Amino acid sequence: MTLLIYLALLLLGVSCFLLHYLAHWRITRRLRQQHPARWAIIQPPGQRLRWATRWMRMTMVLKTAVPPLHQLLNDPVIRRWQRIWIWTPRLAWIFWLAALAIRWLDA
Repeated sequence: MTLLIYLALLLLGVSCFLLHYLAHWRITRRLRQQHPARWAIIQPPGQRLRWATRWMRMTMVLKTAVPPLHQLLNDPVIRRWQRIWIWTPRLAWIFWLAALAIRWLDA
């Protein structure tokens, strides 16, 4: 029984991290398609950026507190995905630490 809980917590942690990356991709896609003027801030028109550079620039935009991206664009879809992007790594670490605690207490 303990092993099943342990594996479930690990799986939940991995799925939260995957959802975090999916949210990042969905926000990027939405921003590129629905708000091309704002996307030009991240990737200037006519300039080819490597994927890592784009990823880092997008991450900086998502982490910026003033003003939040969803508030700036007034887009509820971006707001929803940004909340998922913010909370899923925190949940993943909680699941992983709980799994470690189970293994430590079980041993």
